[in-house]
Amino acid sequence: MPLLPLYAIDRGASQTVSGLFFAFTFLCLALGTMTAGTLSKALGQRKLLLIASGVPIVVLTWLGGLVANVLQLAVVTGVPWFFAGVVFVQSATLAGLAAEPKDRGTALGILGMTGGLGGLIGGLGVGYLADRFGYRIVFESLAVFCILVVIGGLISVDPLVSSAPVTPSKAATGGRKPGGLLILLVVAQMLAGVANATSVLGRSFSMNAGGYSKSTITLTASIQGLVSLCFPLILGWLSDRLGRRRIMIVSFAATSASLLLLAF
Repeated sequence: MPLLPLYAIDRGASQTVSGLFFAFTFLCLALGTMTAGTLSKALGQRKLLLIASGVPIVVLTWLGGLVANVLQLAVVTGVPWFFAGVVFVQSATLAGLAAEPKDRGTALGILGMTGGLGGLIGGLGVGYLADRFGYRIVFESLAVFCILVVIGGLISVDPLVSSAPVTPSKAATGGRKPGGLLILLVVAQMLAGVANATSVLGRSFSMNAGGYSKSTITLTASIQGLVSLCFPLILGWLSDRLGRRRIMIVSFAATSASLLLLAF
């Protein structure tokens, strides 16, 4: 992710256009997450949807290293990110359905560790490949990793769940209507996403302007992945015991504090 806006500049984009490209990829990711449920119902199987989403991710990621301009890059990046949104939702859904309610936070925490692990592996390897062999090898290597999405779909199992609707209690929603709570969650998560995207884009531009190598730029992502690797598991485990709300408050507050530190 830290190299995407720099790759757009390498393909002729200005920093402004590179920022728009970066925003477009996140738009595709958002559309994928929003349509994941509808696609799951249409296909009837989450397992089949994971496999069907993984194939275009592999193919188009491979083509990412062959693009000649930022418009082509937007296509071969946006479509995989759309399907990545589908994969994220289906993976979280499968994990949540398969786990016992008392252990659901821990299960989703284990799944959340993949972000830190991906940042650690990618940060250590992608920058080195870009400096030594160029962006084409980077995308080809990422495509090989993306085959794991297809394999994950092949070995996953759709858990049997009750069709009876679950109505949240007043205690669980703090007295608010579930719809109002959902809106607050969406807004909070969206603001956190703005902070995350801003930090990635700003860090990449500032380090690139400072003459840092691609290896050094991605090393920051690797360090971030290392530090955050165990946090989802710990926070998931704590949320099963202390409650989701307290953990969310601490997490959002930490995000705000970290962005202020990065600015200075």
